[in-house]
Order: sequence, then structure tokens, then C-alpha cells
Amino acid sequence: MLRPWEFRVQIRKESPTPVYVQIVRAIIADIRRGRLGPGSAMPGTRAMAKSAGVNRKTILAVYDELIAQGWLVTDSTRGTFVSSDLPTQSPKSFAPTAKEPESEKTIADIHAPPSMLEIPKLSSTFGVLAFDDGTPDPRLVPTDLIARAFGRGLKRASRRMEFGYGDPRGNFSLRQSISTMLNIERGLSTTPNNICLTRGSQMAIYLCCQLMVRAGDTILVEELSYPPARISLQQAGAEIVAIPIDKKGLKTEEVEKICKKKTVRAIYLTPHHHFPTTVSLSSARRIKLIALANKYGFIIIEDDYDHEFHFVHRPLLPLASADQNAVIYIGSLSKLLSPGLRIGYIAAPTNFIDSAAAQIMMLDRQGNPAIELAVAEMIDEGEVRRHTRKSRKEYARRRDIFKSCLLETFGETLRFNVPDGGLAFWVQFKDRIDLTELESRSREKDVQFLSSHTYSATGKETRGLRLGFASLQPSELEEATHRLHSSFMSLAGC
Repeated sequence: MLRPWEFRVQIRKESPTPVYVQIVRAIIADIRRGRLGPGSAMPGTRAMAKSAGVNRKTILAVYDELIAQGWLVTDSTRGTFVSSDLPTQSPKSFAPTAKEPESEKTIADIHAPPSMLEIPKLSSTFGVLAFDDGTPDPRLVPTDLIARAFGRGLKRASRRMEFGYGDPRGNFSLRQSISTMLNIERGLSTTPNNICLTRGSQMAIYLCCQLMVRAGDTILVEELSYPPARISLQQAGAEIVAIPIDKKGLKTEEVEKICKKKTVRAIYLTPHHHFPTTVSLSSARRIKLIALANKYGFIIIEDDYDHEFHFVHRPLLPLASADQNAVIYIGSLSKLLSPGLRIGYIAAPTNFIDSAAAQIMMLDRQGNPAIELAVAEMIDEGEVRRHTRKSRKEYARRRDIFKSCLLETFGETLRFNVPDGGLAFWVQFKDRIDLTELESRSREKDVQFLSSHTYSATGKETRGLRLGFASLQPSELEEATHRLHSSFMSLAGC
């Protein structure tokens, strides 16, 4: 049968879209505009592959996809044809060669605050070094250990018939393991019924905001604070009031002043390693905050995102260890093992946990039972504790190396305190500089950091940078520091 149609498509090898998908889109575009009418014979797979300059297996995948979608039909003796069930199209004059769409359609009137669309991004391009906001080094992830535990978790989940829909609070074994860990190591008093697993601590924050906040509720946050938490609060309708901080953490006297003026529903804070400055809330202020919560009836949402990474002494006990009825405690295993595992949790009274589970039923239903079983095993067998000790030692070493890099490179032009814990430094320049311009110049020199303006709850200018050190190896820390200094010098006109 004569098949005079010649296939032409501009394949973009640099595009993230797979080649076969690009070809599928191009053929659909030709059918839609009438270049290929219903019943038209398609070239054989070898001829098509030669014409497109791709492997025949790619064309087989293209035809299989188009047949599955109903655009093409096949006859074992005659070949492949455009489906006759499609409406007839009139060819458009001077139609350009089909190619991958350059831009996708947009949806108008998306109901989301503008700030939700400002997603911070650090490049993963080869050669670019990034001071992140304090994430662990994925190269230290115990992948072999996790893989073996995951394999066993798969088998156990299968034997226990746990691959169906389960408890939205999460796998009981992991909730029990986390409960035991919190009771022994962090001074809480919980049972598995006080634990709800989430896909990371950010999901836990979001759930707390949805359950705790109603439109118009007054919620207190630290003046400099974690941006996604503030956005989650704003989405829930909160009236956010910023509380100043100093070298001892949140100023509790300012909290009391607000409580005397208006009803406060809750306070969100990061008391162990304040985000972004890394300071710890002092013992006296911890006691005072708990007393204020009991006196004025507000709830404390405690985000303890990297509890284990404290280098000077044992980690401070959470606020939740002093009064669990006044505190909703949020934790994460992401920095202990790997962010990719997506395991966070909430520890709270059972009525709150049950409400959180009801919300999860409408979000993602539940986590991965095999992963949760694997992590439970790693906690129970002591593997998480051993990995934590090993990685904490390495991060302490990198902290000291980064301190030396900053002192040797910047001298007195930069001010900072070496953090007692956490995976980032908070640095401030002695003289006022344009941090936005510094960010731009740094990108030109292939070193990046997150924008400082995102930390402020009041919109005021932030005069500091949060520079994560843990994800960079010593040689990378030295190079990244030199690049940052070079950017600073060009900004200073030196």
C-alpha cells in the first residue's frame, strides 16, 4: 500500500520531555489539523524510525501509545492507520511543521496567595555550589542499610496483608517506635495513639494549621521564621503577629503583652534551633512560655525539625516534655535518614491525632507501609541511632571547617556566632549591603543561597543570611566560601 506521507518533527534532545512523547504529540498535532485524515496509512516502524532519526523501539512505543489513546488502529495484515472514528479535519494552509509545544496552557483564577507561587529553588547544575537552608548531605545516606530494611519491609507488609488501605495515622510499628524514642530520648510521655505519621514535617505543619486556625484567629510567630509555616497559617486565615527574638530566642515578655490585648489561638515556633538564626530558646523563657500558654489558653506548635544535631551538649528537651496538653509537637526523620523517605510526625493528644487522621484521609490517605516498616526496624535495631552519631560527628567537623573558612576569607567584614546545633550558620555583614544584589552576583559565580527577604514575618529588611553547611563536603565549603567572598568584593567595589 502506498504511504506517501513523510514524517517530520523537530526533536529537542535537551528537553526533559522523553523523545517518544515528543513524537506522539507531533503525530496527534498532524491528525488534529487534518494533515493526517481518518483512515490514513501510517509508515512502517522501520521507515518511521529512519525518517525521525530514532531507534525502531522508540517508534514501537509511539505507536503503542497512540493505539492505546485511540488515535491509531492496527491491522495485522495491512499495517497501521489513523482511526476512522476520528472527526474529519480540513488541512490548514501553510501549517508549520509539528513540534513540541513551547508553552503549556494556563489555568486562570487559581485560588492561591501570590506568595505560594514563589518557590525557592537552588540549582542542581553541575559545578554550582549551594548554601541551602540546612539540609543533610544525601551522600551520607545509608542506602545499603535502607535498601535491606526496605526489602524486609516489603516482605513483612505482604505477609501481614498491609499493602491495602490501612490506618491513616500510619503503620502501628513505626508509631510505636517513634513513641518509644520520644519517651526515652526526649522526655515525652506518649503512646502510639498520640502519634500521627506524615509525609515530612511540612505536611505536619499544614495539618496543624488546617485544624487549629479559623479565619481571623491570632497566631504568634517569631519575627524571623520558617516561610512555608507562615504561608500555611495565612492560607488558613490566620492574623499573624510577629514576636521579636534576641540571642536568647523568642521574647516571652512580648508574648505576654499581646495576650493581654487580644485572644491568642496559638504560637508557632522553632525553639531548639531557631529558624533561621539557629539560637536556642533559653530555659527561663521555655518555662515562661509554658506558663503563659496555661494562663491564656493558647496552644504551642513546636517544630523540632533537627533535634539530634546539637554539638555542644545533649539536645535540649522539647517544650512538649514539660506539658503535652499545651503543646503540639512536630518532628521529622528526614534529616536523620533521608528527605526522600518523607517521614514526619505529629505528637499530640489523641483527639487531635484523630482529627489529623481524618484530614489525611482527604489528602493522601496514608504513607508507604513498606517504608514505614523499614524505618521502624531501623529505629528498633539501633541503626538510626548509630547513623545519627556518625553523621553528627561529621557535621560537627564540617561546622568547624566552615567557621574557619568564613574567618579566614571574610575576616572582620562578617559577623556570626558558631551555632551550638543545627546545620546552618546565620551570618551578618558588618556594613550594610544589598543582599539581593549579592544574591544576583553570587549566581553569576555559581554559588547560591536562599533569599534573605523570605524569613521576615513583617516584611522588614533582613540583614542576615542562612548558610547551610552540612550538605557540602570540606573542599566544597572552601570553594563556595571563596565564591561568595568574590561576589561580596565585586559588590563592595574592590
